[in-house]
Amino acid sequence: MKKFFIKKKILVINHSPIFGGATQSLLIYLKENLNFFDFICLTPKGSSSRIFKENNINTKTVFGFSQFNNNNFGYYKGWRWFILLREIIFFIYNFFYILKYRLSESKPDLILLNDLTLLPSAILFSLFYKCKIITYVRSKQNTKNFLRIKIQNYLIKKYINKLIFIDEDVKKSTAYPTEVKIEKLYNSFYIQNKFNKSLKNKLNIGFVGNFTNSKGVELLIDSITKLKNEKNIFFYIVGPIPQKPNLVEKVLKVLRIRENYYDLFIKNEKTISKNSRFIGFRYKLDNFYKKIHLLIFPSYVSAAGRPVLEAACYGVPSLLTLFNKDKNDIIKNKFNGLYVKNNSTTDLINKILILKKNKNLLKKLSFNAYKNSKCKFDIKKNKNIFKKIIKESV
Repeated sequence: MKKFFIKKKILVINHSPIFGGATQSLLIYLKENLNFFDFICLTPKGSSSRIFKENNINTKTVFGFSQFNNNNFGYYKGWRWFILLREIIFFIYNFFYILKYRLSESKPDLILLNDLTLLPSAILFSLFYKCKIITYVRSKQNTKNFLRIKIQNYLIKKYINKLIFIDEDVKKSTAYPTEVKIEKLYNSFYIQNKFNKSLKNKLNIGFVGNFTNSKGVELLIDSITKLKNEKNIFFYIVGPIPQKPNLVEKVLKVLRIRENYYDLFIKNEKTISKNSRFIGFRYKLDNFYKKIHLLIFPSYVSAAGRPVLEAACYGVPSLLTLFNKDKNDIIKNKFNGLYVKNNSTTDLINKILILKKNKNLLKKLSFNAYKNSKCKFDIKKNKNIFKKIIKESV
């Protein structure tokens, strides 16, 4: 006779309307645990909400969530302080939205935030619900401002019951309160059954990401342009193709808050079209990763983003941009990838040419990338860790 149990209701708060690495990482864990928990996801309307719904996640859309960004790259400085005006507006909006939601929906057993930037939302949810709140920490934290860290830690200690770090580097960068419980849970993927990455004379290079300031888009386009006469090197670019900026985006660009790369894209369009193909946004990337031999991740955040880990599951190593003194506990230099100097097109191109000539090195990096991904990122193993974290947090 089958046993029946009442699923715990988990209210999931997603911060980004754009479907990217953080939302993809969240989605895969939700999908794999639908049989054990009743997930309700609140997310800003956009590609994230659409894809959540397509994957049978109970999803409700909101206008936006108030956030406070103290990440290593996105922390407030200069004109970026004006972003707080938007967060204040969202904070007021969120208060009334949560009040309305509280009156129409039953109480959740647990609230899961998809990033630490959602701390203001944790404050508001705690006013209306007495359940525990746990959060992912997905990015390295800014350690330059003691007052900001002190305020952040006070809020963590008061409102957060558990921090879930996505890797050791993020954990080390966060001066979290020692009283708060912590977990480490790698982003996970569906690993290929076997390693069969064939290496031919042509070197196909991939890039995955939204065209935002932190992704190193200038380095990408500069590298494509300078390698236009190099035979047997071709780039495949996955991400929303830049559109002509509207008035708001023009203002944000002038204030150096958010870059729009439309002008850069148009200026170099004829040149880069010779040795590259802009694929646009894609949710499913299986064919893309099977086609490429190398991924470049020239990001300014000095970390291994989801595309780096996802590529490794297909036996694709990465060129990973890191600050001079940084190391990564997932991608090890000359073992399953190569480190590239921060903001250096010259070093990025040199590493590409090295791997084009040295097929044995590329094959070694490819095999080790695949082997490491099976060990650390397999959803078959990690979904049970996620399940355990949720059960113990309720």
